Amino acid sequence: MVFFGGFGVFESLKVSHIPYILYALLAVGLFFRYYAYVGNLRRKHFDDENFLEAVKEFHSNYWWLIIFSPLIIIALIIHAFKKAKTVERFKPIFDSRNMEMFRLDRDINLEGEPFLTKGQRKEEIIKAYDYDIWESADKKEHLIKVWPAEEYNSFTECPSCKFRTYQLGKQVTTKAATYSSTGTAKLTNECNFCNHVEFIKWVTLAQLVKSSSSGSSSSGGSSSSSSGSFGGGSSSGGGAGGSW
Repeated sequence: MVFFGGFGVFESLKVSHIPYILYALLAVGLFFRYYAYVGNLRRKHFDDENFLEAVKEFHSNYWWLIIFSPLIIIALIIHAFKKAKTVERFKPIFDSRNMEMFRLDRDINLEGEPFLTKGQRKEEIIKAYDYDIWESADKKEHLIKVWPAEEYNSFTECPSCKFRTYQLGKQVTTKAATYSSTGTAKLTNECNFCNHVEFIKWVTLAQLVKSSSSGSSSSGGSSSSSSGSFGGGSSSGGGAGGSW
């Protein structure tokens, strides 16, 4: 009590403030609970359209939550913008006979078989690309459309397999630094699909230093080495969308 009193917390607190404090705590708690539930919906639905529809249904059934947590309005606005961006993506497509095609439900056919290659599926797993597969009613025609995903900018096209699964500047520790010696790590470019690796340089990890507090800090220096490539295989095809 004496500790908090030094900051004037309890001196300025009045009984009339308690309902507002409780409301604020409830609002924050519901906001995080809301995001946890939406996160569960995301894990349940790999198919983006199904996920967006599930969130829309949740908002329709529990719109009254914003009364107790106005913070949720921010999430509603963000969701509305995301859904608006997918209007063109999920717009019906027509085949060569001008008949409407049907989009493959990826919650049912997670792997996108037999339309996607293993490389394209890997691009989806690492969130470099999203692939929408459209098929005609008679199943004689199909179209694959590709869209940049959340981690699109984290990868580039692999020089070996040509899929967008190549991660640049990946640092792997080979010897951890200690309080008595420095450590080492290697900096590489590595493909998440065919395992093609290009060595860039060795990095020296600075020796750990004990600070005045109970924690510790470290920093790294680097020393260059000639680059080269090793390992990996290859796969035909590219990361772009398919065709008729």
